[in-house]
Amino acid sequence: MTTIEELERDVWPDPSPDDAFLITRCTELRRKPLAEFTVEDLRIMLGQEIGVSALLPRAVNVLLRDPLVCGLGEREEVAAWTASRAAAGWTGGPTAR
Repeated sequence: MTTIEELERDVWPDPSPDDAFLITRCTELRRKPLAEFTVEDLRIMLGQEIGVSALLPRAVNVLLRDPLVCGLGEREEVAAWTASRAAAGWTGGPTAR
């Protein structure tokens, strides 16, 4: 199963016990198979602009099925983030972390 780390060919070091929750969670999600991503996983990673080229098409597919889908955050977060990238002219190229 493919992960963001495999697609980007960039392995992050294991987080330290002192790292913030978000750093630890994003590192875990980079190693999680994309097929297992939940809406909340998409929300976290897209919000941090990590793995955008792999995750944006998935987010669009989720939104096509349910435009008001939400993770644990605000109901419109996934839709708003995806729309903002489309409006900004996202081309699907590599992104910075």
